[in-house]
Amino acid sequence: MASINNAYLDLYRLYEEDLSLYERWFAERAQGDIQRFISTLIQLADSTGTAIKEERARLLSQAANPAQ
Repeated sequence: MASINNAYLDLYRLYEEDLSLYERWFAERAQGDIQRFISTLIQLADSTGTAIKEERARLLSQAANPAQ
C-alpha cells in the first residue's frame, strides 16, 4: 500500500466537505451518542458497500418524510 500523505487525505476532503449527512446521522440516528454513531455507520457500510452515502441520505429523508 502506498503511504498516506496530504494529497491522499485531501481526496476525502474533496468528497466529504459537506458534513450535513454526518451531523444529521449523529443527531437523528445516533441521538448524540458517538459509540452508536460509529456502530450504526459500520453496520450501514457492511450492508451497503460503496453506496453508503446514498443510503444514509435515503434513510434520513425517509425518517423526515415517513409517508414515502
